[in-house]
Amino acid sequence: MIFEFEDLRIHAGSEVAFATAIGHCHGTDTDGLVRPLDFRLTMGFRKIDGQWMLIHEHHSIPAIS
Repeated sequence: MIFEFEDLRIHAGSEVAFATAIGHCHGTDTDGLVRPLDFRLTMGFRKIDGQWMLIHEHHSIPAIS
Protein backbone atom coordinates (compact mmCIF):
# COMPACT_ATOMS: atom_id res chain seq x y z
CA MET A 1 0.00 0.00 0.00
CA ILE A 2 1.13 3.52 -0.77
CA PHE A 3 -0.35 6.51 1.07
CA GLU A 4 -0.16 10.16 0.00
CA PHE A 5 -1.78 13.19 1.65
CA GLU A 6 -2.74 16.66 0.47
CA ASP A 7 -4.50 19.70 1.86
CA LEU A 8 -3.13 19.03 5.36
CA ARG A 9 -4.52 21.49 7.90
CA ILE A 10 -3.48 21.61 11.54
CA HIS A 11 -5.32 23.51 14.27
CA ALA A 12 -3.52 23.48 17.61
CA GLY A 13 -4.07 24.91 21.06
CA SER A 14 -1.84 24.49 24.07
CA GLU A 15 -3.27 21.07 25.09
CA VAL A 16 -5.37 19.75 22.19
CA ALA A 17 -5.11 19.80 18.40
CA PHE A 18 -6.67 18.29 15.34
CA ALA A 19 -5.52 17.77 11.79
CA THR A 20 -7.43 17.10 8.58
CA ALA A 21 -6.24 15.97 5.16
CA ILE A 22 -7.32 14.32 1.95
CA GLY A 23 -5.65 10.92 1.64
CA HIS A 24 -4.96 8.82 -1.41
CA CYS A 25 -3.87 5.22 -1.23
CA HIS A 26 -3.50 2.44 -3.72
CA GLY A 27 -2.36 -1.10 -3.68
CA THR A 28 -2.43 -4.21 -5.80
CA ASP A 29 -5.27 -6.66 -5.29
CA THR A 30 -5.02 -10.46 -5.59
CA ASP A 31 -5.70 -10.22 -9.35
CA GLY A 32 -2.73 -7.87 -9.83
CA LEU A 33 -4.91 -4.80 -10.46
CA VAL A 34 -4.03 -1.47 -8.85
CA ARG A 35 -6.99 -0.21 -6.81
CA PRO A 36 -7.10 3.47 -5.78
CA LEU A 37 -8.98 4.84 -2.77
CA ASP A 38 -9.46 8.49 -1.76
CA PHE A 39 -10.55 9.38 1.77
CA ARG A 40 -10.80 12.26 4.23
CA LEU A 41 -8.68 11.89 7.35
CA THR A 42 -9.30 13.60 10.69
CA MET A 43 -6.99 13.09 13.68
CA GLY A 44 -7.31 14.40 17.25
CA PHE A 45 -4.30 14.93 19.50
CA ARG A 46 -3.82 15.68 23.19
CA LYS A 47 -0.66 16.80 24.96
CA ILE A 48 0.07 14.32 27.75
CA ASP A 49 3.15 14.82 29.95
CA GLY A 50 4.56 17.24 27.38
CA GLN A 51 4.16 14.84 24.42
CA TRP A 52 1.55 15.08 21.65
CA MET A 53 -0.42 11.83 21.55
CA LEU A 54 -2.86 10.70 18.88
CA ILE A 55 -6.13 10.01 20.69
CA HIS A 56 -8.60 9.73 17.81
CA GLU A 57 -8.45 8.94 14.08
CA HIS A 58 -11.34 8.90 11.62
CA HIS A 59 -11.50 8.07 7.89
CA SER A 60 -14.44 9.12 5.71
CA ILE A 61 -15.14 7.62 2.29
CA PRO A 62 -15.73 9.11 -0.23
CA ALA A 63 -13.46 12.07 0.29
CA ILE A 64 -15.13 15.42 -0.22
CA SER A 65 -12.89 18.49 -0.49
